[in-house]
Amino acid sequence: FALLLAAQFALVAAIGIAVVRYRLYAIEQLVNRTLVYVTLTGLLLVVYSGITIGLGVVVGGDSTWVVAVATLLVAVGFRPLRSRIQDVVDRRFRRARYEGVRLVRAFEDELRDGVRAPEEIVPVLADALQDPLAQLLFWIPEAEAYADVTGEIPRLLDDGRARREIRRDEARTAVLLHDPSLLERRDLLDGVLGAAALSIEMARLAVEVRLQLVEVEASRARIVEAGYEERRRLERDLHDGAQQRLVSLALELRIAQAEVSTGAGELRMRLDRAIEQVRGALEDLRDLSRGIHPAILTEDGLGSALREVTGRSPIPVQFQLCVDERLPDQI
Repeated sequence: FALLLAAQFALVAAIGIAVVRYRLYAIEQLVNRTLVYVTLTGLLLVVYSGITIGLGVVVGGDSTWVVAVATLLVAVGFRPLRSRIQDVVDRRFRRARYEGVRLVRAFEDELRDGVRAPEEIVPVLADALQDPLAQLLFWIPEAEAYADVTGEIPRLLDDGRARREIRRDEARTAVLLHDPSLLERRDLLDGVLGAAALSIEMARLAVEVRLQLVEVEASRARIVEAGYEERRRLERDLHDGAQQRLVSLALELRIAQAEVSTGAGELRMRLDRAIEQVRGALEDLRDLSRGIHPAILTEDGLGSALREVTGRSPIPVQFQLCVDERLPDQI
């Protein structure tokens, strides 16, 4: 009999240890919901009874519309009253969850007001979960990978942290890397992540837009680089092709002019005019070449190029250069 009695006490003690230490049967949530709904039921019953009795006394008897009004008021007050009771119970019996959800909701209010950026949800979650090593990575569908708030795509290493995938409307949103001890505090983890679902989605969209802007900027840089290289190619073609041929033609005309006898004055005049036209065409090609790809920019820099331009201007121009360092060729 003593052995059987000890076994019964041992069973009760084992259940108690399992409930307290390992949260068997989700006892905290069970107690929480029991307190909420028992209190809610009692308050709604008191309100319903007070309304029906009060209106019944005023009307002077039972009336169908009295019952209807009482039922309507109880139905309208059910949701806000339940939320209020839930907050009171959480504040008393689940303080960590209450404070975490409060932090997230306060951040969401500031986010709506434009006071804070969506990406700041990461440190807010770390504070709400009381986990300074918590890290939030956002799912980027185009890259099919997770990215942090800066847009970088890190490697997911097994560093001992637990992973919790976050979904909204059955769509993958993010993954939370957190302290494994939070797995024993499911109420805190689920409550905070549930309250932060909208903020996390907004942060994911902001990171996705930032990555798209980076891609657009990289594309524009490639276009600029391609245009720069094309201008360099045109400048080389003009310099090594047409300009050299015109220089050679001018030299040939000079040689021909020197071999013409002194008596052929008209022919010498025509050769002079031809040489002047070749020289003018050569200057036009040089100006065109400088406009396509000013060699002085890459050789002597921006200051020398501006001085050359202002020196050719018919209007007196003064300028002050505020850039001291050497700029890249593309700029």
